[in-house]
Amino acid sequence: MTFSVVASGTLPMSYQWRRNGVFLGPASESPKFELRNVQPGQAGIYQVVVSNVAGEVISEFSDLVVIGIELKVGARGTEGSNVMVTVNPSDWNGQSGGNANLTLLYSKGETVALTAQQGIGDRVLFKQWLDNGKIASAEPMVTVKMDKEHIMLAEYEPGYMLTVTSGNPDNSALVTLSDNNRGDSDITPFTRLYHRGTIATLTAE
Repeated sequence: MTFSVVASGTLPMSYQWRRNGVFLGPASESPKFELRNVQPGQAGIYQVVVSNVAGEVISEFSDLVVIGIELKVGARGTEGSNVMVTVNPSDWNGQSGGNANLTLLYSKGETVALTAQQGIGDRVLFKQWLDNGKIASAEPMVTVKMDKEHIMLAEYEPGYMLTVTSGNPDNSALVTLSDNNRGDSDITPFTRLYHRGTIATLTAE
């Protein structure tokens, strides 16, 4: 966002900008004043005082109104459970997250990171983020650029329980598991929750 003014007269000229009657800094030789990443607190009446050896004059005013871009956050497949989502940075109203039924406001061009819960209870897993109906990420954390309104939906699905036991109930066994995303080991008996279609490899030692 850039304000500019055209003035004629004896050079040199100096320009000192103000908002709502309060000067925004020392005078400069530039007839332009730039605002970056505009926030609600920067809204107001802008004017510039132009000075030279003959005196000074105040420009007509320009009214800056700041309108935020909405980021709506929801969840699907949670069977009525609350889903916690965090956002960074906080929005104009100081919201940094909450249950996934949020409407947030950001400046145009701002980048926002959203993080959803990995799972809900012991049976439901995070599946993917949808951005305006299109798949955005299969990871719980996703970033969006606020160049337009976004409707972000965190999708969840039931997980499939894998139970591993030893053939000899009197002796536990060490089992190594691996899949496309992780590898670990555990002592029988134990359980793991997987997404549908996941191929898990088990190795007993």
